[in-house]
Amino acid sequence: MKPKKLSILCTAAILSMATAYAELCENLERSILPDGGYIEGPMYFRCIGRDAGLGVYYYSRALNRPLSELVPEPMRRCGDFGEAVISTDEESDVIPICDAIKAHEIASQAMMGALLPESAWARMLRKTVARSGGWPIGGGGHGSSVPAMVDAAISWGLIERLPAGSPAPQPLVSLAMMGPLVSQRKLGDAWVKLFIQGNRANAGHTHEDKGSFILEFAGETFALDPGSCDYSLPLATELRNCERHNMLVPFGVAGRPHPTCPLPVDVKPVGKGDGVAFHAELDVTSGWESYYRRWHRTWDSPSADLLTITDDYELTAGEGVEFYWQTRLPVIIDGCLAVISGVRGRVELNAPEGCAWRIDELPLLDGIQRRLAFRHAGTVGSFSVSARLS
Repeated sequence: MKPKKLSILCTAAILSMATAYAELCENLERSILPDGGYIEGPMYFRCIGRDAGLGVYYYSRALNRPLSELVPEPMRRCGDFGEAVISTDEESDVIPICDAIKAHEIASQAMMGALLPESAWARMLRKTVARSGGWPIGGGGHGSSVPAMVDAAISWGLIERLPAGSPAPQPLVSLAMMGPLVSQRKLGDAWVKLFIQGNRANAGHTHEDKGSFILEFAGETFALDPGSCDYSLPLATELRNCERHNMLVPFGVAGRPHPTCPLPVDVKPVGKGDGVAFHAELDVTSGWESYYRRWHRTWDSPSADLLTITDDYELTAGEGVEFYWQTRLPVIIDGCLAVISGVRGRVELNAPEGCAWRIDELPLLDGIQRRLAFRHAGTVGSFSVSARLS
């Protein structure tokens, strides 16, 4: 091929790639919220991290320009989303809200870590690689080994370029557009992470969990979100239900009580916090109008070792409410006291006076979900549950 013709073809190819890059940035602006959040949760964020990220990666290679010069502006905003969903559980990459599982695709982690090396994405990537013995496993994983190998190879190269160290977790993360509110504090040398689930109107792949919370402590999950599983399994539908989350559910009604899902309105916790204390509250009534005239939930944590959850409610249907706290860890019950024990930490839960805990064992694909529950009778009520971490 003549040099002039080759030059014309190369120029045309670069212009075509530039057009594709501009369209990618336009689509990202539509997909990523102004606060950097992603309303379909961490599982489907792979469409941003891996798919869009690889497009930027290949474009940077074609132009022989550093990735740092080509990070689309919408993706620059995703640091707080990574900080919100990153898990402090040693066995998990992300908190599995929405239709997620606890593992996050390695190529998505690698691309986000490379694009935002001073963010939680880089911290997540280091943790994932360390857990797998230093290898970037868990690539494509969609029925073909070739995407997995390609992803692993690219991820390995990006991991090698990460700067040493990463910033400590942020004490408070608020995704005001997406909805979640997160506290991260230390108790001794152990991290305590409290994730409160909110909702952006009409968000997809969501569960009946607005007002639910996840509590991680000392490298384990003490109050869990069960996440999801393969959609072909009946369990996937059940895991979306409010009874599988840390919720307040009416009893004494016909059928299974549940909120509207997807929820067509914003339901977002508000609060404040720092490295010592945290406070949040949420009006959870929306979507529950067939059952609640009012449901207001408050989280008070003056120090990392103490959390008090207060529920104020008034029912339009039912005889009372059941409070649910979900865990996989071993539990011992003594009346109104429940003790959840981990390897390095434990949480003591005190139910209101006159309420006794029970344990419901619910099936998961890989074990048992233990639902701690008690009943609070009455169509109007207010009560608190205290959790002591040690």
